[in-house]
Formats: sequence, structure tokens, C-alpha cells
Amino acid sequence: MNRFSPLLFAIAAFLILPSVSAQTLLETGTEPIAENLNDAGNQTWKKGRYILQFDRIVSKTERDLWESKGIMYSGYYPKNSYGVSLDRDVSSLDLRKMGVKGILPFKDLWRLAPGFDPLNPPTSALETSGGITYIIQPFSGVNQQKVALGLQALGGKLLKKMPYELGYVALLPAGQLPTPLPEWIQLISFPDEKGEPENREGSANHRTHYLRLSALNSGLRLTGKGVNVIMNDDGALAPHIDFHNRTNDLSTTNQGSHGDHCAGTIVGAGNLEPRAMGNAPGAHLTVYDYTTNPNSGIGFFSFPASYTQDSIVLTSSSYSDGCN
Repeated sequence: MNRFSPLLFAIAAFLILPSVSAQTLLETGTEPIAENLNDAGNQTWKKGRYILQFDRIVSKTERDLWESKGIMYSGYYPKNSYGVSLDRDVSSLDLRKMGVKGILPFKDLWRLAPGFDPLNPPTSALETSGGITYIIQPFSGVNQQKVALGLQALGGKLLKKMPYELGYVALLPAGQLPTPLPEWIQLISFPDEKGEPENREGSANHRTHYLRLSALNSGLRLTGKGVNVIMNDDGALAPHIDFHNRTNDLSTTNQGSHGDHCAGTIVGAGNLEPRAMGNAPGAHLTVYDYTTNPNSGIGFFSFPASYTQDSIVLTSSSYSDGCN
């Protein structure tokens, strides 16, 4: 009787199954994408959203050429994976010629942020009007006008655009979240609970008192003296005894008090309230308006001048939409 070796069976199964390439990191977790374009077949991939995986980083010049094939770039996912929208049917042969190793349809589950439960919105999302507030991040290439029109079609409205390309704040009627979500939505979540100041708790947890106490008091006596810091924030600092002679305020606007708060956390001397002493009460702080324009030549973008001529060694900003 002929016997099929278990080893040969295992080898045959390995050769038949598609190999798995590097993991793709999504907001919702890690997703393996099989290298399913290695064979000689010529499957047709229908219009829709997909993730394409490569074995390398694809240049912008290459991505721009995708449009001629009806492949619209919509975002990068580590590692070597790209979100795309197919505006027309595309063959496996065309994808292989582009260097694509694997392709996977974009799953609706990936559009929901971790822990997102549309049936149990947190109090931070409840509006007095009876509606629900959401944070919506569209795919790359979807502009604000399309977002506004899409929300109108759902009976809702666009409240505001969030900074730093974090998405949009939207209001929808309670119980009106469609299933599946509109194709232009990449990720949906609820707004975070309103942040509360935690300066004293943070100072204690980071043991800043140990840094500042003298050696006689079992401390390191480190005050930050001689250290220069740049802070980009919401404008001019108000006059305060804790900042005297240790700030260089180059801001041109005054949009709020968040910068004052952060400056106190960084270099506040604790003259008025010792318990509010900053992390480095002897450091020097240069203050600029916040900007994301790399051509502005100010703040973080004033290098190399500030970092070489002014001996800046630390930078501070607040990339968290007001929760710090």
C-alpha cells in the first residue's frame, strides 16, 4: 500500500498556502496580510477600498502613477502597507507589476476605534440637544466639503475641524449611526472625557522634589539652570513673578492661557506658590506662537539658528487637543 509521508504532506501544504508578510499596524490592532499575489493567476479586484502591502516603502512619485490605473492613495499603515481606493476594477497582473505582494479588502471593523460601542456612548459624547458627538477621521483625499455633505446626508452636521489632521468633530442624531459606515470614513470614535489639571499629582509621580532638593536633603539639587527651552503654544505669557528674567517671549498673539499653564509646568519658580514650582525653576524659556508651517522660521522651525546660536536643548508643545 502506498503511504504518503507526513513530512511531504506538510511541505505540500506549506507550498499551497500563501505566505504571510509583515504585520500591518492599524488603529484597531495588528492585521496580517497574506502574500496572495505571488501566483500566476489574474484575479480581478472590484471597485472599493483595500490595503496593499509591499516589501518596501513606495515613493510619492510611484504613488502618483497609481492614479492612471484607477488606484487612489488614501493613507500609509506601518509596515509598508498603503490604503487605496480602486475607482475601477484592477487585475492582479497590474498589481504585481506595481510590486504589490498582498491585497486585502478594507474591513468595516477597522473603522471603529478600540472600545467604540455605538449603543453606549460616554457622557463626553452626549449633547443636550439629544444628539451624539463623534470624532470622525476621513480617508486621505476626502476634503472638508465632502465631510460636511456626508454628515448632512446622515441628518447631522460638522461642528469643527480638529488641529493636526486629527479629523472632525461631528454631531449626529441619536440612533442614526449607519451600518455599514459611509465609505469615506476611515475611523470613528467618541470624544475623550474633558481633561482635568493634574500638575501636583504629576509632579509627585515624577519625583521632581527629589531633583530640586539640595544634596543635604537627599536630593540632586538640579534646577535646570543654564538649560534653554523652546515652547510653542497659544501666545504671549501674562506677567508673573514666577517667570521674572527667565523668559524670552517672541509670540505675536495671545489666544489663551494654555501657554501660561505649560510655562509654569516647565520653568515656574514657585515664588507665589511653592507647591506650583515647575520642573526646572532655573531654566530659561523662549516662547513662540504655535505653528505647523515649516517655512515660518519660528519656534521649532527656527533651527538651526536657535539650536546652535541660542543653545536650545529642549522643545515643548502640546499635541493632544487640549487634554494636557
